[in-house]
Amino acid sequence: MTLRLKIMEENRTMLPKNKKGQIPNVFMMLIGLGLGLVVFTIVMSIGGDVLGSLRDNVATTSSNTTTNETLTTVSETWEYLNGGSKPDCSVTSTEVYNRSSGTIVDAANYTVSNCRIRYSHAAGNTHVNNTDWNVTYTYSYSEEDAVYNTTRYGETGILNVAEFNPTLGTVIVLGGILLLLSTVIGAIVMFK
Repeated sequence: MTLRLKIMEENRTMLPKNKKGQIPNVFMMLIGLGLGLVVFTIVMSIGGDVLGSLRDNVATTSSNTTTNETLTTVSETWEYLNGGSKPDCSVTSTEVYNRSSGTIVDAANYTVSNCRIRYSHAAGNTHVNNTDWNVTYTYSYSEEDAVYNTTRYGETGILNVAEFNPTLGTVIVLGGILLLLSTVIGAIVMFK
């Protein structure tokens, strides 16, 4: 007998002849998928944190002043100021005038947040609601360069993909339950 045939013969005798009591391959696949999901979640979490801190470190902050920007029919609905399209925009100082009368709109009558403004209805001061305003303000924002955009969009992408983790986990758990039930039912039917 040649050496090759002898090795094949020895390997064949190592294989179990009875597979009863062994964990089915499907269970092993589910365990692998579960572990894969855990590793995927950890990598996504760390990746999001790294990209977020990198984005904050590479951001170059600039500021600008806009004088007498006209906003028409300002109401309780948020209106974006001109700088509102810039990333990480925030207003640092504001002066608001009623466009028709030129009177100052009291700060209690408006709210500014992230380069947006709206009427906020202070008691007894409804005369400035649904009127045109002139707004002078200083705002700061992050410059959009290639590194900043890459980290910002990369972080957004990671967060969007990570939103599917609960769904994937639910599918794996339900699959495991169905597999367990089918194995138990199969064993009951087989031994009847």
